[in-house]
Amino acid sequence: MTEVVPDEDLSVEPTVRVHAPEEHSVPYDIMVWFTEKLAEEIARSRPAHSGYQGM
Repeated sequence: MTEVVPDEDLSVEPTVRVHAPEEHSVPYDIMVWFTEKLAEEIARSRPAHSGYQGM
């Protein structure tokens, strides 16, 4: 799994991508842990770029 947290364009929502050639089941506890870590990353990176005006 990969988290994508766009910090330059705040209108783009964070996403979670699962890369696998075949279908996999992700245990609920792992998904909860991962989404909590994703929320922490969003909280940490978004305020740092809230004044970003772009190019």
